[in-house]
Amino acid sequence: MAFKQLFISALAASSLALAKDDSKCKDVTIKSQGDVSDLSSCSTIKGDLTIDKSVAGELNLEGVKKIEGSLKAEGATNITSFTANDLKEIGDSFTLTSLTQMTNLELGNLEKVGSIDFEALPALQMLGFHKGVKSAGKLLITNTGLTSLEGISLETVGSIDVNNNNKLAEINVNEIKNITGLASFSANNKRLEIIFPNLKSAQNMTFRNLSKVELPSLKKTDGLLGFYSNSFTSLSAPNLTSTGDLVFTSNPNLMNMSLPKLTKVDGVYQVANNTHLRSVTGVSALESVNAIDFAGNFSKVDLPKLKEVSGDFNLQATNDVGCDKLSKDIKENVEGQFTCKEKIADPKTSKGSDSGSASKTSSGSSPTETNGAVAVANAASLGLVAAIVGAMVL
Repeated sequence: MAFKQLFISALAASSLALAKDDSKCKDVTIKSQGDVSDLSSCSTIKGDLTIDKSVAGELNLEGVKKIEGSLKAEGATNITSFTANDLKEIGDSFTLTSLTQMTNLELGNLEKVGSIDFEALPALQMLGFHKGVKSAGKLLITNTGLTSLEGISLETVGSIDVNNNNKLAEINVNEIKNITGLASFSANNKRLEIIFPNLKSAQNMTFRNLSKVELPSLKKTDGLLGFYSNSFTSLSAPNLTSTGDLVFTSNPNLMNMSLPKLTKVDGVYQVANNTHLRSVTGVSALESVNAIDFAGNFSKVDLPKLKEVSGDFNLQATNDVGCDKLSKDIKENVEGQFTCKEKIADPKTSKGSDSGSASKTSSGSSPTETNGAVAVANAASLGLVAAIVGAMVL
């Protein structure tokens, strides 16, 4: 009997200790290295791990292999280093914002996160993700000092937004096959190249301020595919067959585009303010488009298989582009208004602005604008396009 009572007491004490130990492995807020040390027995955090704004210096998290919730550090301006080399998975978001003195981030075994949100990390130049993060629902990298995203080797991703990282000259997107949301790259280092060797489908993609873009395997985009203010001389998408909106705006060095398998543009096909682009060719298979909007220094426009324009056709050029022939070949296939003006000093887009300001018609810099572009794709005419986009800008 005494043994039984002793056993029950021991079991109760053990359960109490386990419950106490389990409670410290739930939602956790770290205010010092001492708080971190208390978590060494927690292989899993069953909630969020938050680094308080008051934390300063270096933090080293040991023992924790999984965080079921989020890992967050926001506004901890005095933290200089964070290391968590045992951590393999973060179930929800990995958020670091306004850590202005952080110079070291080391998570050598991290492979999977719900999303990555890194903002305002000006002193951080490299990521210590040595095993490589292969899965993330969303990736946002903005206003950092990163020179490379080495260590983020995504195979699957929902959306990507990489912007305003003026030292960033290298991104590895080699393994990505599908992007289900927005992919946007803008205002990073002017040498940055984006090469998607295995990407086959995407929802909305916008490329800005890049030295090279390659899309050799891309077959389809459901929404916007837009190129703005890039420095490359050519763009090739040899396997692209259909897209929503297709936009080439303010690419000063662009001289040719090659999309030989493109047959359908569900939205607007716009080419405007590309200073060195003398001919709009390279879409020899294009049969159907919602609307055409070309303005620039063209001498040649070639749309040999175009059979259907369900909205407006607007072409304005500084040189002779053969409006008489285009009128004869294409006008009867245009359901909306047909406009062709050649040898004019001030070519304008359908919105009525000159080609120099055409980039304002569709910036693609945010999900709102991108969704607007998709909506525009269903418009019956470019007049409605202008109204929608104008409302977005305002």
